[in-house]
Amino acid sequence: MEKFMRLLNKREKTRFKISATIKAKLMVTFLAIAILPILIVGSFSYIVAENAVEKKVANFSEQLLSQISMNVTSFSNEYVNKTTLVITNSSLADLMKDISKNSYSYESIQKSKEAEGILKSIVNSDKNISTFCILQQDGKILGIMDSHSQNYIKNKLKNSQLYNEIRKNEDKIYWITGVNDNTEIFLIREYRDTIRKSDNGILIMSIKVNAFKDLFEKMKLNENNYVQIVDENKNIIFNTDDKDANSSILSNIIEDVYKKDSYGNFIEDNNLITFSSCNNGWKIISEVPMNSLINDIRLSGFFTLIIGVICGIIAIVIGLYIERGIIKPLNSIMKLMKKAEDGDLTVILDYKKLDEIGNLSSSFNIMIQKIKGLIGEVSLVSNKVLKNVEEVAEISMESAEATKQISMAIGEIATGSTEQAKSSSEAIDQIRILAQKIDTVMENTRRVKDISNETKEIGNSSIVVVRELNERTRQSVSMVQEINEDIYDLNNNSNEIEKIIEVIKSISEQTSLLSLNASIEAARVGEAGKGFAVVANEIKKLSDQSKEATMMIANIINNIQNKTKNTVNLVNQANKIFNEQEKSVRNTDYAFRNIVDSTEKISLQVENVTRVMNDIYSFKEKTIETVENISVLAEESSAATEEVLASVEEENLSVQELASLSSELHEAVQNLNKSINMFKM
Repeated sequence: MEKFMRLLNKREKTRFKISATIKAKLMVTFLAIAILPILIVGSFSYIVAENAVEKKVANFSEQLLSQISMNVTSFSNEYVNKTTLVITNSSLADLMKDISKNSYSYESIQKSKEAEGILKSIVNSDKNISTFCILQQDGKILGIMDSHSQNYIKNKLKNSQLYNEIRKNEDKIYWITGVNDNTEIFLIREYRDTIRKSDNGILIMSIKVNAFKDLFEKMKLNENNYVQIVDENKNIIFNTDDKDANSSILSNIIEDVYKKDSYGNFIEDNNLITFSSCNNGWKIISEVPMNSLINDIRLSGFFTLIIGVICGIIAIVIGLYIERGIIKPLNSIMKLMKKAEDGDLTVILDYKKLDEIGNLSSSFNIMIQKIKGLIGEVSLVSNKVLKNVEEVAEISMESAEATKQISMAIGEIATGSTEQAKSSSEAIDQIRILAQKIDTVMENTRRVKDISNETKEIGNSSIVVVRELNERTRQSVSMVQEINEDIYDLNNNSNEIEKIIEVIKSISEQTSLLSLNASIEAARVGEAGKGFAVVANEIKKLSDQSKEATMMIANIINNIQNKTKNTVNLVNQANKIFNEQEKSVRNTDYAFRNIVDSTEKISLQVENVTRVMNDIYSFKEKTIETVENISVLAEESSAATEEVLASVEEENLSVQELASLSSELHEAVQNLNKSINMFKM
C-alpha cells in the first residue's frame, strides 16, 4: 500500500511539470503565429517598396529632366533666334554700313536711331531682356542697355581676351554668366553682314536670371525637387533652391555630373541626383532628398510594427484564456489525487467536457472505483482468514493426533510451496519488465501526440501563407494586365505621332519649295532682291533642319513601337508564368489541407491508443499487487509447512507452535483490517 502511495505522489509531480510545459508552449506558439508572419511580410514589403520607389522616381526624374532640358533649350533658342533676326535683317545691315562711313554726321545719328528702333522691334517688349546692343569696332555702342551692362561692356568686355575670341569665331554663340551679381546672363556673338561679309562688331544681349525662375514656376515642380542650371564652365546659372552656390556639397555634385554621360542619375549624401544636357552645353541637375521619397514607406513600416505588437498582445490574451481552460482542470485533478493519496477514495472528478482532460477525468474516476473494489475484496478475504484462524485454533489440539499420518504429505507440500514461491518471484520479475515496457509505450504515445499537434499547427500556418501567396499572384496578374493596356495606348499614341510627323514633313517640303521659288524670284529682281534671297536661304536651312528632325523623330517612334511589341510579348509570357504559378499555389494549398486532415486523423488514433494504454496501466498496477500478495502467501505457506513438519517431528511441541502461529496470523489480519479502515469508502 505504501508503494502504491509513492507511485501516486510521483505521478502528481510529473503532471505539474507537464502543465508548466504546456503553458510555456501555448504562449510561445501563439506569439509566433501572431507576430512572425506580420514581421516577415512587413519587412519584405518594406524592402521591395523602397527599392521600387527609388527606381521609379529615378526613371521619372530622368524623363522630367529630359523635358526640362528641352524647355530650357527652346527657351534659350528663342533668344538666339532674336539675334539671328538682327544678323539677317538687310535694312539694319544697310544702316550699319552708312553709320560706319559717317560716324558723327547728323545723318549717321538719324540712322543710329533707326537701327535702335529695329533692335527694339525685335525685342518686342520682352521684359526679361535688359540689354540688346551692337558693340562696333570703334567702341561705340548702338542699341538699348542699362548702366550695369554699359559699364561691363566698355570697361571689361571690350578689353578682354573673350572679346578677341568672339571676333575670331563667326558662328559661335557665347553665354556669359557671373555678371552684375549673377542677376543677368549675356548672349554674345559676332555680327557680320551675311551679304556683304562686312564686320559690324559684336551683338550683345543680356537676359535676366529671373526669366528662368518664371520658366520653372510654369513647370510646377515638387517642393522637394531642387533644380540647377550649370553652364559648360561649371558655373551655376540658376538654382531653384537657396543653397550657397559655392558650397562644397553642391560643388562635388557638379564635379560628379561632369564626369558622367550626358544624362543619368546617382545617389550622393542621401539625395537622388538626376542630370541631363542641353544643346548649348548647359547641364540641368535635379536634387531630390531620399527621405522625402520613402517617408510614406517608413510610416507604413511603423504601422506594421504596431500591428505586430497589437497582435502579440492579443495572442498573449488568447493564450492566457486557453491556458486557464487547461491548467485549471489539471489543478483540480491534482487536488483530488492528493486527497486520494491521504486515503479518501470518495473523491470524484466532475469534468464532463469531451476533450483530453475529460478523458483523463473519466480514467481517474474509473481508477478510484477499481481501487475501492480491490480494497473491498481484500477486506472480505481478511474477514474470512480471521474466521479460519479461529477455527484452526479450535482444531489445533485435534490435529496433533493426525500429525504422524500427514507427516509425509506435509513434506511434499513443503517442497511444492518452495517451488511455488520461486515461481511467484520469477512471475513478479516478468511483470515488472512488462510494466517498464508499458511505461515506455505510454511515453512514446505522448510524444507522438505532441508531434501530431505541432504538425497540425504548422500545416494551418502554411495554409495561411499559401493563401497570401495566391492573393499576391492575383495582384501581379492584375498589374501585368494594366501594363499591357498602357502599352496598347502607347502604341496608339505613337501611330498618332507618325501621322503628325507626316504632316510636318509635308509642310517642310512645301517650305523648301517656297524658299526655292523665293530665291528664283530674288535672282530675277537683281540687287534689290539680295536681302530677300538671304531670308529665303535661311528659310531653306530651317526647312532642311525641320526635315532632318522629322526623320529623327520618325526613327525614334519606330524604335518605340518595336520595343512596345517586345514588351507586349514579354507581358504575355509573364501572364502564362503567373497562371502556372497560380495553379502551383492551388496544388500546394490542397496538399497542405491533406496534411492537416491526415494529422487530425493521426491525433484521433493516438488519443484512442492513449486511452487503451491508461486502462492497461491500471490493470498492470493491480496485477503487480496481486502477484506480490500471492508471493507473500506462498512464502508464508512454505514457512508454515516447515513449522508443521517440525511439529510433526516434535509431537509434544506441535500443538503449542500451531496455537502461536494462529495467534500471530490473527494479529496480522487485524492489522490488515486497520490499514483497510484508513481508506474512506
